[in-house]
Formats: sequence, structure tokens, C-alpha cells
Amino acid sequence: MALTDLSSWLDERRRAPSAWFVKRLQANDTLATGSHQAGPYLPKPFLFAVHPALRDEAAKNPRVEFDIYIDSQGDYRRVRAIWYNNRLHGGTRNETRITGFDGARSDLLDPESTGAIAVLAFDLADPSAPVCHAWVCRDETESDLVEATVGQVDPGTSVTWIAEGTPHPGRFILPRRRKSVPLAKSGEAPVPPHGRNEPPTVEMLVSRSALAHPLAGQPVDTRLLRRHEAFLDLFRQLEHELYAPSALNGFPDIASLLETADHIRAGRQARDDGLALQLRYLLTEDGLTEGSAFSFRPSTGTARNPDFVFAAIGAGADVQSGTILLVEPVIRDRWKAAVEESGATRVHMLTLQRGVSLTQFNEMAAAGVTLVVPARLHDTYPSEIRSDLMSLESFIADVRHLAAPVRRRG
Repeated sequence: MALTDLSSWLDERRRAPSAWFVKRLQANDTLATGSHQAGPYLPKPFLFAVHPALRDEAAKNPRVEFDIYIDSQGDYRRVRAIWYNNRLHGGTRNETRITGFDGARSDLLDPESTGAIAVLAFDLADPSAPVCHAWVCRDETESDLVEATVGQVDPGTSVTWIAEGTPHPGRFILPRRRKSVPLAKSGEAPVPPHGRNEPPTVEMLVSRSALAHPLAGQPVDTRLLRRHEAFLDLFRQLEHELYAPSALNGFPDIASLLETADHIRAGRQARDDGLALQLRYLLTEDGLTEGSAFSFRPSTGTARNPDFVFAAIGAGADVQSGTILLVEPVIRDRWKAAVEESGATRVHMLTLQRGVSLTQFNEMAAAGVTLVVPARLHDTYPSEIRSDLMSLESFIADVRHLAAPVRRRG
């Protein structure tokens, strides 16, 4: 199999009884933060299910060794899964990681892999000695291939995917950390109306997440993160309700299967607007009026309309005269294209990505990009660049004056 053929790799891994853990690598997974304890973090329930011997509460920091093949770069390692459990022995730490990759020579630890989707597929053909096959996506095309199989992989979240025929698949499913948000209040119509293969209405889900989490008095950074998390949960919940019955019961013909697949694809493409729409809702909630304080996706005649321009611009106005904000939940594979498509020379970019490498940051800064990152996520970035990040609250404070009325003298 050619190393460049991710499609063949996915097919091969799907045919084996296996449990996959999929995430976007954060700066504290890689060497981007300079940590001496670098190595991908995996949640305890998943690693305990793969390696039951790791769950040894009597031992301090128990570990197991296993083979990992990083097929995206043709690399092999004998690595360790470690449960740092000193909370049970008088300390505070309680997490599981995989270590022993020999530094940045591994794709999984390379600082430039920060933000990339990584697939760790544990082959369970021999449950007594699971072998891991890993792939670190190298570009947006590879990321799309993985997400077509496992679903969308958002920053700060993880996905488990279980191949058909894997024994006891339920043991690998991670528990939900948040309660479900009702799709509708008592007496209301469902949001959106339930119909066969009807795609979700993103605007309505954004509105519902805001109603479920008003968070009055909380900083705008907190409101954005909490509501966007609720929006993603709502979307997954609704998608499951709409399409799981057909998937479980089967389709009467190929046409029905393809129709459903098209609806799912369209819904997921629309879902990508969720973060920008969430911010639009928050701006108006905080007293900035659309049409005067800001424009939302005004037509500029470029390949990509900017998501926000402060203050608002009229038809045919020069977008460069305003403050431009682009919204990209993941920037690793998108920031260059987003800037080029917008035609702007200086932009702010809102992202939820957990960290970037110093090289990536310097390239963005040289291209005139200022990162806007919710305050809670600043610690996920290398310490050297945290002072150069803007919180959403500080960004809004900077642009608020652009809409202030001009006082006349006399």
C-alpha cells in the first residue's frame, strides 16, 4: 500500500476488528508548547478498554508497552501508554498519555502537526497484544476523507469509531460530559420540524443553544464557547434522531440511500456556519447593531466574502477600510486560503483551534493575521505567543468604537 493512499489505509483498517480514537492534535499533544511530557492525550476509559492492565490503582503511574505504526510517515515505534495517577497517591494528576515517540521526528509530536486530525486505530485481532496503526492528516483533503468515515472532528473534542465485528464495542464509547439540550421547549414544535431526511436548520439550532445557555453576566468568550458546545451537541443529537432509524432499519433502494447521504452531507456543510452565526447572535446581544456597527458577510466581489466587517460597509464600499474578521474553527489547513480568498491584506481571525506551532504563528503574523481566541483557550498556545493573542472580549472592545457616533463641535 502506498503511504500516500489514505483511502486504502482507511479501507484496510475498517476491515479489522478495531477501535479508533480520532482527535485534532493540540499543542500539548505535540512539542509545540515545549513540554517534556509531550505525547497524545487519550481519555482513561478508552485506553483502559484497549489495555485493561493499565488500570492498576495500586501502582503509581502504571504503564504498558505496545507497537505503533505511524503509517502516514512509514514509521514504527515501541511506545508506552501511561496512567499518571498520582492523585491516588497524594498528588493531583490523573490522566493517560502515550509517550516514547522520540521527539519531533514523529508526526504525532511534530509541532507542525498541531491542529491536524490524528487517527489512532487499535487493531484488536489479538486482544492480548493490541497493535496501533496511526495516521496524521497532512492536508485538508485527507482530513475530509477521515471525517467522511468517522464524522466531523472539532477542536477540543474526540471521536471514537468502532469497526464492524469488534467484540463488545460499547466499552470504547466515551461517556457524555454534558446533558442533552432539549430540541424544543414543552409545547413548541421540534427544531427544526422532523421530516424524513430533512437537514437541520443551523440558525434555529444556534438560537436554541443561546436560549439554553443565556449565561447572563458571563464574559462573551465564555458565552461563545459554552453555546457553541451546546450547538454541536444539538446538531449531533438531531442528526441522530433524523437518520439513525433509516441507518438501522435499512433502505428500500439505492436511490433512498443516496438521497439520505446527500441530506447528511448538506446538513454538515451548513453546520460549518455555526460558529459565525453564534458570534453574530452574540454581537447583537451585546448591543452592536448589524448594518451600522458591523456587516455580516457583505458582498465584496472576492472569492470569499469576509464573515464580519466593522463598521458596516455599504454596497461597493472598500472593505479594506474596515476591520475584517474571518471565522475559521480550525486554521491549520485553512488560514492561507481564507486570507487569499478574502482579498484582504490585514485580517483578524477567530478560531477555536487549541494551539499552533511557532512557525505557523510567525507565518500568520507576517501575512497580517491577528488571532482572536476565546480567553479560556489561551493556555493551549505556546507561552511565547500568548501575549499576541486577542480574546473575543478585547476584540469587541477595539471595534466597538468604530460604530460610535461622531460628536459635532459647537
